[in-house]
Amino acid sequence: PAPPFGLHRFHQNNNAQRLSWMPLFTTPPREVCILRLSAIGDVCHALAVVRTLQQAWPGTRFTWVIGRLEARLFKGIDDIE
Repeated sequence: PAPPFGLHRFHQNNNAQRLSWMPLFTTPPREVCILRLSAIGDVCHALAVVRTLQQAWPGTRFTWVIGRLEARLFKGIDDIE
């Protein structure tokens, strides 16, 4: 099976077309930084993505760089730095 995070890549050779899997990571990164200084909605939507990444990569450290208002919203959420 394909790794959990990657891209599909389109190939066309000799009039044949196919789609292949191109993993973004072969091993989980040590650290990930999420940069979004404002926009509460964007930050809230990103939280679901980060939670999925935290489950897939439990050894990865996630750091958020967000605005003060957004940081106050996330203050009581576990595993959010």
